[in-house]
Amino acid sequence: MADYKDGTGQYLNRIGRVSLLSAEQEIVLGRHVQEWLKHGEPVPPNIQARGRRAKEKLIAANLRLVVFVAKKYLKRGLDFEDLIQEGTMGLNRAVEKFDFRKGYKFSTYAHWWIRQSISRAIARQSRLIRMPSHNWEKLSKLKKVRREFMQAEGRGPSVSELAHLADIPLEKLEELSHQFSRSKCMSLDQLIGKSESTELIELIPSPEATTFETISNQNVKDLLEDSINNLLPKEALIIRMRFGLIDGERKTLQQCGEAIGTSRERARQLEARALRKLRQNEAILQLGGVA
Repeated sequence: MADYKDGTGQYLNRIGRVSLLSAEQEIVLGRHVQEWLKHGEPVPPNIQARGRRAKEKLIAANLRLVVFVAKKYLKRGLDFEDLIQEGTMGLNRAVEKFDFRKGYKFSTYAHWWIRQSISRAIARQSRLIRMPSHNWEKLSKLKKVRREFMQAEGRGPSVSELAHLADIPLEKLEELSHQFSRSKCMSLDQLIGKSESTELIELIPSPEATTFETISNQNVKDLLEDSINNLLPKEALIIRMRFGLIDGERKTLQQCGEAIGTSRERARQLEARALRKLRQNEAILQLGGVA
């Protein structure tokens, strides 16, 4: 996926250097992708490798189209990087669905998928119910308290600990959690899924966990991994490091920053953005229903 570093300048410059594809090249690459995706199991390694390369080439050659479409949706509630991220997900879907036999240009087909993906993301954002300002202030306080606790203790606080540290009655905290979950606000521990009993944090290994084996359902593991893979590379790395998904050891924000060559504060910003995207991801929202 795209790597924006601290801005979009280098990313835009990089994708601008990728050569456009001819109609003939699109047909060949589209055929390779479909041969891979539609092949019965097990897929021969050569067909799989060729299909993956073809998919990567189709995506790389059309990222400028994603940027072109994303610019049309500025100031609609999502920042430019998020628009590009959503558009790239639509482009990925277009590559998988492209029927090279129908004779139309891939860019014409992909444009629709990119636009649909961005439009749906904006629609999801617009459905968020506005909360009273005093509740947002409490949410901000809870986030700060939880972040400080995690930095000090290396784990998330329990509900009772959070209530005590934030000087909020336990009953009030539970009431706020219920309000935030019903309004689909992106609270730190937003309830997700149809059961309204699963928190995102519960789907990620605890500090004692060492691998994805702590999540019993294979479908949950696959959905979570796919969702993390859809993040920007640095975002995905930070999530894996912060929750111990690489070697079972949770890393500090300082360690994350050093790993990607940036500051601790920038690592914190990337982590926050990644968690927000995960909580908005449709696959993540399904986890409560399959776990």
